[in-house]
Amino acid sequence: MYALNATAGAPSRSNGSFTLSWGLITIPLSTFSGSEDVRVVRKEFVDGDPTRPVGRIVSDKNADTAIDPSHVIRMAEADTGAWVVLTDDEIAACSMPKGVAEIITFVKREWLFEYLPEDVLQVRPPATKGKQNPAQVKAFSLLLSAMLEEDVSALIKYAGRTGVRYGLLTYNGDLISVKTSDQIRARLPLDVVTLSDQERDLAKQLIASVGTSPVPIFNDTAAKVQEYVNTKATGVTPTAVAVVPASSDDILAMLQASLAAQKA
Repeated sequence: MYALNATAGAPSRSNGSFTLSWGLITIPLSTFSGSEDVRVVRKEFVDGDPTRPVGRIVSDKNADTAIDPSHVIRMAEADTGAWVVLTDDEIAACSMPKGVAEIITFVKREWLFEYLPEDVLQVRPPATKGKQNPAQVKAFSLLLSAMLEEDVSALIKYAGRTGVRYGLLTYNGDLISVKTSDQIRARLPLDVVTLSDQERDLAKQLIASVGTSPVPIFNDTAAKVQEYVNTKATGVTPTAVAVVPASSDDILAMLQASLAAQKA
């Protein structure tokens, strides 16, 4: 689920186009990227020197000579413009250890689709020299308005920059890309073990205590990593705070401890 009050900037230019057929009506449309990567970008420099960037082939761009990979250092830029070394371990330490997963909330089945889309495009009638064709705008407005009143989305097949794809066009002009059936892999075997009534009851209590509601999700990793980079650029290396949670084979004890922690 993504928040409607999006904080990322609006797209500035189109990244593709197609003509949508609706009965005998055709509507030329432009697509705009509706999402962006949220991460701290690292760049590679020779021996950690920001004046010596590494080329596509591991070489010193300034000298145009091949270099030993051990001299390639990944660095990130602080808000002040200073560059500091940023390792994979440091990113994990100030965000989340690699290989760890955390349950945020539980989502009812009817809300599941809110979280399935991985890519969103914004679809709008094209503009030529800043002006849109009034007939095209009206046709698209009519389509969106009718879908809103009928409470439906349009499943469309379109030829994009990466080939033919399927997507759901919503009444607010979003195009949500979806997978096709032939892309879905066969299911792996799922082993099910016998559980006691007490274990099942405690598990349901823990689900209820965590909560069951669709919540907008934000990736706060980039902000934490950038804060780490900014602090490190001042000459102070922050203390790592991310830790791997403790575990035990005693499921019943862990359930009880988890419920106590949730109540606390």
